[in-house]
Amino acid sequence: VSGAWQRYWELLNPLPGGNHDIFSVELNGRLYTAGGVTAGWGYPAEEHWFDELWAYDAKTQVWEVVGKLQDELCYNGITTLNGEVWIVGGADNVDGERVSTGAVQIFDPHLDSWRQGATLNEARMEPVVVASAGRVYAIGGAIDNSTATSSVESIGIGDQKWRAEEPLPRPMRQFAGAVLQDVIYCISKEAGYSYDVKKRAWDEIPPLSNMPQAAQVAAHDGKIWVLGGVHTKRTFCYDPQSGQWKPGPELPTEQSWGSASDLNGRLIIAGGAHWSEFHHRFIFDDAVYAYKEGSFK
Repeated sequence: VSGAWQRYWELLNPLPGGNHDIFSVELNGRLYTAGGVTAGWGYPAEEHWFDELWAYDAKTQVWEVVGKLQDELCYNGITTLNGEVWIVGGADNVDGERVSTGAVQIFDPHLDSWRQGATLNEARMEPVVVASAGRVYAIGGAIDNSTATSSVESIGIGDQKWRAEEPLPRPMRQFAGAVLQDVIYCISKEAGYSYDVKKRAWDEIPPLSNMPQAAQVAAHDGKIWVLGGVHTKRTFCYDPQSGQWKPGPELPTEQSWGSASDLNGRLIIAGGAHWSEFHHRFIFDDAVYAYKEGSFK
């Protein structure tokens, strides 16, 4: 069928359960995601917070639990540095309330072991967490359920504490980011910014006509991809060389609050949520899709 999403996207094995408020990261051919929350777990369906670290193996196409977090956690960032998976910040489940944390948990897949990282200077939920030029960056997010922050901090291998970086030009939350050639890109409904880690300075990138809220963002094929968002299936890719945006293939659903990553050269989007007019609520998704390279012209 002309325009069918199957022309552009391949459906992969799903997450073990519907999950949103997640990010993902690739390491050695595996895709990792940690924590998250869903509204429809078990029978009768109820809200459920996750404390698992999941890994998807690109060869076997199987998801498995590879570790457990200290507590149930959502809104946390995730990245890799020096062969380890870093789970940074987020919101703890305190009697059903979301309370920001500055905790850093680090998993070594080779040793199958955990260690504690240095606590963030500012507890934050919904941060964009990425690694670039040998440092992990925790960017923006919210210090509580209503207060966004513009602060940025980073830490390198062997450091005992986080270092303050140039803050975002504006407070940002419900956003996502990615790294391309040691430049960090952050995309929110308000604006898009790039951060040169060598110059330690932010620049605004050309905006889309309608910047999406809670889109999935990934670096893939030399471009920054912005995928979906609240109430939209649209995708776009930004070419830093030309400074231009181009449209991409629409997603199968209006995906938001999910994850996007490059896994062995494939653009992968996993989990998230979409609005259902039939149910009059957000549906928390377990679907995982891979872009069929070159299918959209």
